[in-house]
Amino acid sequence: MLTGRHLYFAYGSNLCVRQMSVRCPDASDPRPAVLSDHDWLINERGVATVEPLTGGQVHGVLWQISDRDLATLDSAEGLPVRYRRDLLCVRTHDGPTTAWVYIDHRITPGPPRPEYLNRVIDGALHHGLPQRWIDFLHRWDPVHWLQPVSAAASGAGPQSLSALLSEPGLSEISQLRSRFGFLAIHGGGARVDYLEHMTAYVKQHHPTVPILIAGNGNRVMTLAAQQANIVGLTGSNVHGADDPLAERVDFVRRAAGDRFDALELNLAITALPNEGETAPDLAMTRRYAPELSDEQILALHSVLGGSPREIADTLAGYRDIYGVTSFTVQDNHLDNFAKVIAELR
Repeated sequence: MLTGRHLYFAYGSNLCVRQMSVRCPDASDPRPAVLSDHDWLINERGVATVEPLTGGQVHGVLWQISDRDLATLDSAEGLPVRYRRDLLCVRTHDGPTTAWVYIDHRITPGPPRPEYLNRVIDGALHHGLPQRWIDFLHRWDPVHWLQPVSAAASGAGPQSLSALLSEPGLSEISQLRSRFGFLAIHGGGARVDYLEHMTAYVKQHHPTVPILIAGNGNRVMTLAAQQANIVGLTGSNVHGADDPLAERVDFVRRAAGDRFDALELNLAITALPNEGETAPDLAMTRRYAPELSDEQILALHSVLGGSPREIADTLAGYRDIYGVTSFTVQDNHLDNFAKVIAELR
């Protein structure tokens, strides 16, 4: 006899319907959900966990389970030694709610156990989770990772950025958009440990190349503040902040210390009006923030509306209030943004 029902947020192998039917036979009503301000990873044990990350999102499924199912999960997840169980806020299409989330305190990344990642991906596909989340999960497949080789086989190793980028399995995903050139390193989806390694490599071998590091989480922003020449701000929401952009700039100022005055602050613009319109095209922003309403999206600093003159005034305000002196604009908005630039002159 069922004496109670609980909401449980699954983000790992319990996305698999077949596994849940065996493990938790009373589980029902799975709905896609998002856990905000967290990051997803596979840890040293080869299983998924989450860790706090301001601005991050973890996609999963919200199950309704019974008391019996909850007790089974406590046992299966090794509570309290391997995992702990926290009551956190998640969001579905119906709005926010609280649910049980199992979290492993071990957050050193590692390869997934055999077939584990396949179950996670199959479950994510079954429940219709966003394609960009599926793509992110696929990147945890070790087949896509660079494999270490012996010193004898590798020689002295790459001696330039060009040589590094020619290594098998390594792709160039940045673009040079200035006549003087800069290397753009973005934090989204990538492990910050690798960003730290890549930044150190570039600074050592190409000390004259300006580096832009963009992101929203504390670790990425700390790295940007302490190592980059240009700090890329996303304008995304920050938990508990009334003015997210002001909060992120203040965070960078504290992390940078004496080097803050030498930094350039850049803001990525994600939405602008199309030709002849004043309302911003929210299509791209909606893809990256599906949990936000249009009203919430319109409140983001990265979303600009109005005439070219009004947008120019907004950008001038960003410069005066926040110290932002450059902006990144998507290719499809370049022609319209040229009219804004004309108003800024």
